[in-house]
Amino acid sequence: MTCPEMIRISINNKIVEIKYNSSISDLLKLAGYPQNVAVFVNNKQLMMKDYLTYSIKDTDHITVFRPLGGG
Repeated sequence: MTCPEMIRISINNKIVEIKYNSSISDLLKLAGYPQNVAVFVNNKQLMMKDYLTYSIKDTDHITVFRPLGGG
């Protein structure tokens, strides 16, 4: 059961609990991801400029893709 200050979301198909009103940047830091990743919220890509301002909602499905290097 979640406490009132926490919400439950899915990140890369794993259910996690985070603080209410957390941003994508907060989530990336908590999960150990760098800020230069591609983030999709409910199958829609979020712009990097919105990582600080997007307030994660309860039951959001978030997918994070790390950039691939190569050449």
